[in-house]
Amino acid sequence: MQTINISLPDALRQYVEEQVRSGDYGSTSEYFRDLIRGDQKRKAKEALLAALADAEDEETTPDW
Repeated sequence: MQTINISLPDALRQYVEEQVRSGDYGSTSEYFRDLIRGDQKRKAKEALLAALADAEDEETTPDW
C-alpha cells in the first residue's frame, strides 16, 4: 500500500481527529479512504444518471 501525505489547516485536522475519536473510524487513513470511496460512488452515480438521460433523449428523438 502506498502512502500519501497531505497538509490540512488546523481546523480540518481537528475535525478529522474528532471523527476518529468518535469511534466511527479506526484511523485517519480509514476516514480518508471512506471519503474517497464516497466520492467514487457519487461520480459513478452521476455518470449513470447522465447515461440514462442520454438514453432517454435518444428514445424520445424520432429517427427520420
